[in-house]
Amino acid sequence: DLEAATRAEPLRERRWELLMTALYRQGRQAEALRAFQRARRHLSDELRPAGMLLALDAIWRDVDTPTATGKTAPRRLVVVDEAWTLLREDAGARFLFRMAKASRKRRAGLAVVTQDAADVLGSDLGRAVIANAATQILMRQAPQVIDQVTAAFALTAAEAQLLTVAPQGTALLLTGTHKIAFTVVASAAEHALAHTDSPGDADGVEDSG
Repeated sequence: DLEAATRAEPLRERRWELLMTALYRQGRQAEALRAFQRARRHLSDELRPAGMLLALDAIWRDVDTPTATGKTAPRRLVVVDEAWTLLREDAGARFLFRMAKASRKRRAGLAVVTQDAADVLGSDLGRAVIANAATQILMRQAPQVIDQVTAAFALTAAEAQLLTVAPQGTALLLTGTHKIAFTVVASAAEHALAHTDSPGDADGVEDSG
């Protein structure tokens, strides 16, 4: 049994890859997604894009499937964190671009999140994803990439300066021709949900979900 063998030796990356692929090809996308979630701690950088792509494809299939009753589909938001993992691979970048183009027709939104805007700006497909975004939020940027970010988002000198010194929680919101700086202030409940004091706390939150 492939699943039992994978559990017995979780550091065997090839087994995780085979398990996720087998589940996906059998139409068991939800189980493939759960296998990826379990494998994340063991996957090398080379295998993470494939795992993320399998997980994202399972999510997108759910969004793209018409409702059986013919009722209007609910509005949904697909959040892709650590998007650089996909954008550095041609297949992953292409998939994100197709999602960016098609999501509005499925009553869905797509949020692409990465710690460095240069990750997205480094490829034609990444820039195309940005071009299809109705809203962009830029947080603090490293000095070595601020010129690239300034050119890509048509920032003023003052806006670029803000992004090089912005404190935690401060960002620049861009939508259409409008730009505005803002600071996120979390409620006590939001802070308790998002904040972790140690890696162990973060693991507990992930495992309990």
